[in-house]
Amino acid sequence: MSEILQHPYTLNKAERSSSGEIYVDLSHTGAKRQEFWFDPKANYLVRKSVMVPAADGNYRWEHEVVVFSEPAPGVFVPSTVEDRLILKGKQEAVVRTVLTDLKVNHAMPATALRVPGVEGRSCLDLDRDSRYDVDADGNRTGPETPEKVTRISPEAVGSSARGPSGPRQPHDLLQTGQDPTNSSARGPARFEPGREPTPWWVWLLCGSGFVIVTGLGLGAIRRRRQVRENGDVGQNEQGW
Repeated sequence: MSEILQHPYTLNKAERSSSGEIYVDLSHTGAKRQEFWFDPKANYLVRKSVMVPAADGNYRWEHEVVVFSEPAPGVFVPSTVEDRLILKGKQEAVVRTVLTDLKVNHAMPATALRVPGVEGRSCLDLDRDSRYDVDADGNRTGPETPEKVTRISPEAVGSSARGPSGPRQPHDLLQTGQDPTNSSARGPARFEPGREPTPWWVWLLCGSGFVIVTGLGLGAIRRRRQVRENGDVGQNEQGW
């Protein structure tokens, strides 16, 4: 109804019956005729509406609330609704919708708005520079541990901070090792977790690989030299 009133329309009739029911008859570019009945027993909700399209007056669409339920005092909800199609005065189709187990203003269960997979996750709090686990509702559980983060130095952000290819970007101006308890170090920044130290076994594998590759290379050079020397000796013997 509100959408219709936002566009040009012609009010053909508006009246109130002795029972208090309000009847409105109007037309607009989309409807040759459109009627509404407002029920005073249900807070003047629309009990019935009829629409005859402007493009083809042979069709008539009816929408009627057969039953209004009152799940809470003063709160009315259409619980049985019928949609009818009438073509050239003959009813061609009826769709009935029935709503049951209506509840109004009941408390929602705690799980209704929970994000799945949150419980037991580790949360990094960048306002407190700390880390802690959370429950299913996102509340902190267990102890809170300090966390080092990487911040942009406030002094480094300026027009004079330039890199080799032009003005430096904020992610180029990060500093590590800030004291998380030092509030003066909280500059305009983006935050990144500190890097983990490289495990010892990585260095061991890299060193072993370097030694093996070097040994293989030296062995190949030595064998090539021996083959060359043996070839020269054979040529000299043939010449004598």
